[in-house]
Amino acid sequence: MTPETRSRLVCLREGVDVLGFAQQAQPEGILCCVALPLMGGVHCLCDQRGEEWLAGHPDVERVEEDIPLSVTGIWGRYQRRQVQEHLPEGLRLIRAPQAWTVTQGEGVGVAILDSGVDLQHPDLAPNIAGGINLLHPGAMPQDVDGHGTLVAGIAAAIRTHRWMAGVAPRARLYPVKVIGSDRSSALSDIIKGLQWVVDRRIPIANMSMGTPSYSLAFERAVTNAIDRGLTLVAAAGNEGRRQVNYPAAFPGAIAVTAIDLEGRLAPFTNSGPEVALAAPGVQVFSTWMGGRYARASGTSFATPHVTGLAALYLALHPDAAPAEVRRRLISSAVPLPDAPEGAGAGRIDAWNAVYPERG
Repeated sequence: MTPETRSRLVCLREGVDVLGFAQQAQPEGILCCVALPLMGGVHCLCDQRGEEWLAGHPDVERVEEDIPLSVTGIWGRYQRRQVQEHLPEGLRLIRAPQAWTVTQGEGVGVAILDSGVDLQHPDLAPNIAGGINLLHPGAMPQDVDGHGTLVAGIAAAIRTHRWMAGVAPRARLYPVKVIGSDRSSALSDIIKGLQWVVDRRIPIANMSMGTPSYSLAFERAVTNAIDRGLTLVAAAGNEGRRQVNYPAAFPGAIAVTAIDLEGRLAPFTNSGPEVALAAPGVQVFSTWMGGRYARASGTSFATPHVTGLAALYLALHPDAAPAEVRRRLISSAVPLPDAPEGAGAGRIDAWNAVYPERG
């Protein structure tokens, strides 16, 4: 884009033909117009004249800035080989190994909207079933940052070693590359990613990213995705405040806050009434680029614990709607010590969630 070009999300009025609007002859000043049915609008590249034309069009409800979203994690030192003697501590805390006697998330699709995934990592490659790179169309969704690889490993690394696995080690991973090397993404790419996931009927999406800024286009996209059967799990954010970032704050999303291994809220984690669940998010062990491993902290890494648990549940109940998945994970959670305000129902518990006699 040139300095004069503006990226805008355009929410159309109810009943307007989104594809027709995008395809109609546009006046000078509209350089590109892409239909985004999931948000009931279009993504436009335009100059000031084009933006004024959009704002004055009778079919347009609202024109929004294409705001950035940032990942919500801070990672530490990586290591070439494993030095632990047991499975990642977070998996043991949430009783994932006990749940594996019932289900390992067999065949459930999990989309990771992130920086991509290390496609050759031996603990991830067997579970990768597809994906897309929305930053460089036609290229593979290869991770060059590390964030997405860490997230994917927590959700669904395979069980090839006694010391490494994801929460749902037999789920199917779909990396959706929307995060660039600056660890942020344009909202338009996020919505395109959600559109790709929904169109392929992938049942779960992990979004370890967020923004404090509200967007009508974003809310529409998330609401419609959930209505179409997508269980969306999102990070509350890492600013240490009583405000949950979007998309976690949108109704229907499963907002996740971070705790340590003692069940205490992490000092960096956001909290608030929108939070549904808490999961391990301090010094979490997971996969790293180049076949390596790392520890990382953040709500980014608490979130895929919940994503993996959703996959375990959906493997047993494949027709469960997102609201049912959300209710089950909440009802099976374990209250945190001293029940801190804004931490939702408490720590997730995989065994409670999938144990057959608990219904």
